[in-house]
Amino acid sequence: MLAVVGDRATAEVYQRTRIELGLDLPLYQQFYLYVDKVLHGDFGRSVLTSNPVLADIIHFFPATLELATLATLFGVALGVPLGVAAAANQGRWQDQVIRVVGLLGYSVPVFWLGLVGLLVFYAKLGWVAGPGRLDVGYDDIIDPVTGLILVDSLIAGEWDVFVNALRHIVLPAALLGYFSLAYISRMTRSFMLEQLRQEYIITARVKGLDEGHVLWHHAFGNVMLPLVTVIACPMPACSKDRCSPRPSSPGRHRLLPHQLAAQCRHERGARQHRDRRRRLHRPQPCFRHALSRARSEGAMRGAAR
Repeated sequence: MLAVVGDRATAEVYQRTRIELGLDLPLYQQFYLYVDKVLHGDFGRSVLTSNPVLADIIHFFPATLELATLATLFGVALGVPLGVAAAANQGRWQDQVIRVVGLLGYSVPVFWLGLVGLLVFYAKLGWVAGPGRLDVGYDDIIDPVTGLILVDSLIAGEWDVFVNALRHIVLPAALLGYFSLAYISRMTRSFMLEQLRQEYIITARVKGLDEGHVLWHHAFGNVMLPLVTVIACPMPACSKDRCSPRPSSPGRHRLLPHQLAAQCRHERGARQHRDRRRRLHRPQPCFRHALSRARSEGAMRGAAR
């Protein structure tokens, strides 16, 4: 409630808003109404934008989908060959280097990598474009069809817009793809090691087949099925709000700082409200002194009896 009306609202506004939101109803009835609206596609209105939640999701989700898809493709294109190479060179320096690269991908926070990437590749070297999906001069040039800037620019034949959007997305996609690369390479290595110990691989090597043919045709062919499931796992992680290194791009992650700020305002308002109530109901010093003296005198009389 405090996130909706604020901590300075009057009691009448607070009560009216509470009734409008249905918070005066029993909990089971609130839950029933919520489920009924969700099943009919009504997710309510956003406290931040005052728009329907579904409309905000439809508006922001294409940017997130575009970024997560490119990041996953980047991770697959590099992670799978690195995992196969690590398994083929188990225990050697190549294996150790690839495992360290994967470990760094798990350990380093992606938001920190995003800031460092902007500092180095955008501010210092100028190899990529800055935050956002497009430069200001390219806004509103193409009509949105799918919501994906790269796809819409190709449909419209605007190659300048496509190149500009690609320069904007390549850095965050590469950074998020590094996270996918770390996971996919480690899992590919694990699957390949399991297959390379099988008897059919030993038989193929005994027959004198080329090592590359054994790795990619025999071993990797049996790894592809579980690997598809593994490749799909980093996709939701790349789509999560907290993972995006582009704080100013209009994806779902853009809503996160505002959501956190609203939550902080709500908690701060609730804390201030509790403090005011505590101060109002706190006994005055003179009253507390008189009360404690009366209690001590009553205890002394009880002991004397």
